Amino acid sequence: MVEGYAKIVGSYDGKYICEYYEDGYRIYKFENDVFIPLYSYHNTEYSYEVCQFSYTNPNELILSGGNETVVFDVSTLREKYKVGGLFIVQDPITGNYACLDEFHNENSLLAIYDNTFDRILTRIPFSQYKYPHYFMKNRLIIYGAGYGAALDLTDYIK
Repeated sequence: MVEGYAKIVGSYDGKYICEYYEDGYRIYKFENDVFIPLYSYHNTEYSYEVCQFSYTNPNELILSGGNETVVFDVSTLREKYKVGGLFIVQDPITGNYACLDEFHNENSLLAIYDNTFDRILTRIPFSQYKYPHYFMKNRLIIYGAGYGAALDLTDYIK
């Protein structure tokens, strides 16, 4: 049963939903017009700030809070990737991830990871704003009150 303070996200293929709270989450599979409970987790270490399904793999749930990002594979019910740093945005074309560097408070860097979190493709100076950020075709797009900017990272990602 969904509690009043839950946030809910759905996978882009319509097969899964996740309701998440500050201290945990529940995953359901949508099958035959019914939501079937698959998995639940209670986190005592930190609050979840971000929860979304991957744009490029609808079986992957991206969770982030504290100073870490976890990718959970809904099809196997196992943690797939885990890195230090808060998740910011995923490129829906390449699947690459942008996360605050693990030491962002000290170095103000954004780390761009490949789509499997195997390696950091580049790091760039970054200030986190309250406005949405977008990442598409290796371009980081930032909107703010009265302005917008885009940075093409293609030459930095090798």
